Amino acid sequence: MASRWRETDVRNVRHELTAERKAKIAEAAKRETSSSGEAAIVAAAALTRAQRRAVPLIGHPRSDSQRIRDALAALKSMEDRELAASLVQGIEAVLADFDYEFPES
Repeated sequence: MASRWRETDVRNVRHELTAERKAKIAEAAKRETSSSGEAAIVAAAALTRAQRRAVPLIGHPRSDSQRIRDALAALKSMEDRELAASLVQGIEAVLADFDYEFPES
């Protein structure tokens, strides 16, 4: 059983493909191109970071808790006390969100 397509002539196409419709199609194509370009940039950056060689640690590696303590100490020593307090408070809030507790040292 053969199905028949309606015949389409130039007049029907011109009627349907208005300037507004063309503008919508162009905008959708622009968004798709833009988002695929951004995705390609992000993917390339991620691949570059993943392919980098890890730098070997010299001496005793520091634990995560020690790194966090060092970061908090560095922030607390900032000249801008108000900014320092705000940054420390933000990090402590994130640690609380993760239920992070410093191990006994």
